[in-house]
This record gives sequence, structure tokens and C-alpha cells, in this order.
Amino acid sequence: MQYQAKQAQDVALTGFRSIPRPMPAAAANESENELRLIGDIRLNRACNAPPIHRASKLVIGELETANRRKDELLAVVSHELRGPIAAIQNAIRALGKPAIDAGGRQKMQELIERQVGRLTLIVADLSDLARVTSAHLYLSTETIDLRIVLRHAIETVEFEIARRGHHLNISIPDLPVWVAAETGRMEQVFINLLTNASKYTPLGGELSVCLHTETDHAVVRIRDSGIGIAPDMLPEIFELFRQADEALPYANAGLGIGLAVVRNLVELHGGSVSAASAGPGLRSEFVVQLPRGGLVEEIVAVPADYLEMPSVCESCA
Repeated sequence: MQYQAKQAQDVALTGFRSIPRPMPAAAANESENELRLIGDIRLNRACNAPPIHRASKLVIGELETANRRKDELLAVVSHELRGPIAAIQNAIRALGKPAIDAGGRQKMQELIERQVGRLTLIVADLSDLARVTSAHLYLSTETIDLRIVLRHAIETVEFEIARRGHHLNISIPDLPVWVAAETGRMEQVFINLLTNASKYTPLGGELSVCLHTETDHAVVRIRDSGIGIAPDMLPEIFELFRQADEALPYANAGLGIGLAVVRNLVELHGGSVSAASAGPGLRSEFVVQLPRGGLVEEIVAVPADYLEMPSVCESCA
């Protein structure tokens, strides 16, 4: 626009149109060098930003992620609570009707018990979340046989496994596997892992639990023939509020807390937990490693029949 206005002014004053002269090569090179210099200065400033500035950006990013996941958790908790509360309210209304018979009353009482059980699990998950995030989780360890812990965990989830028609293979050694652990917390670890394996495996699928020992560690492998885990999800699978398949309905997906609690509990026991999967639809495996401990000289063979579990399964051998 300025150039056109200058041309019009020249025509009005002289009757001739001014012709722009090309910039000398030296001036063009100088201008180009100045632009490069400015770019270099800006790049240098970005690369050499104070560490505090870069750290602040990282902290802000982490806070934004945590805030987003908190909002996701609140949405899930709200949905999870709404279902049992509505069912209990409907059952109470039904119990208040004079026409209800003894059979109907029994059904409503059983429904209320089931829904109270669901609410209890939700509160337990939230309580564990509070302990994990505040680092107020303490252990009272003793020397225990890990086989017994696995038996109790399997007994807890076997009804749900049977209800979904899953076939469970179990492999355990005949000798005790001693570890220093808190029994209740270790049972919680394997209950969570087995529940997840069942939840994410289609009806009629395969599950397996394999316990073996290495030089310094006891190793438990829990495998399933389920939906698998996407590669980009594997690094985050043990983070709070993360689920292997966020497309699952809320009623099946849960709060996304269980695996974070599992990792925290296992690490508090000096162990590690990892997940592996070839991808969506290609099975999953979770591996828990715990330091071995106990009175080795007192170890005696205990047949698998004593534990009411088979000692060998083909899928784990």
C-alpha cells in the first residue's frame, strides 16, 4: 500500500511513474544475515532457558494431567454410586408396599445386600487411593507362604470367574514359597489382578496363575486370553485412573485405581510388577516379583492337594 501511494504521488508531481530499483547484492546479503542472526538469538534463548522455567512448564503439564484425571475420576465415581443408590431406593419402595409377599421381600433384601457390597468396594477403593496418594500406607509384615495367599485370592474371585465361564489354570510348586509380606495386602494385590484378568476377558476365556521361584525372587504370572493392551497404554497402565480399555461401560471399567494400588503395594514389599501384551486382542500378562525370605531350613514339602489346587497346568509349564 505504501509503495502504491508513493507511485501515485510521483505521477501527480512529475507525470512519471517511479520505477523501484533492485536492492544491491551486498545490502540483500546483509539483510539476510541479520535475519539469520535474529533467528539464532531466539533459538539460543529457547535452548538456554533457565532450568526453573523449563521445570515450571513440566510441573504445569503434570498438574493439568492430574486435574484432568481427577475430573474423570469424579465422573466415574458419580456414575458408580448412582447405580447402587438407585437400586437400593427402588428396593426400599418395593418393601414399603403392602402387597409384597415373603419371596419378593427376600429378593429385595438380597438386592440391597449386593448393592451395599458394591458401595463398600467403591469406598474401599477410594480409601486405598487416599493412602496411596498421601503415602500413609504402612505394612505389618511377617514370613508367609505365598501359595496360601494365592489360594485365598483365588477363593475370593472364583465365583466371578465361574459366572463368566472362564477356565482357570493354576501352577504352584510343592515346596512353600516364603516371602516377607503382609498377608491381607498381598491378597489384595492378587485379587485385583485376577479381577482385572476376568473383567477384560470375554466369556468362556482362559485365565492362568503360575507361581515359581528364581534365585532371589518369587514370581507370580497372571495371564488371560482377553482384549490385550495397546502399546501406547502399557507405560501408563499402572497410573491412577487409567484403564486398559476406556471404551468399556462404567459399570465394567471400575474406578481405574486398582492397578495403581497394586504397584504401590508390591513396591512397598520391595518387589516389582510389570505388564506385557502384544497389542489389542492379543492377551495380557502381569508379572509380580517379590524378594524371597523366611526360614529356609524349615521348608518342608506340602502337596498341592493340601492347598486344594493343582500343582501343574499345561499353559504354565
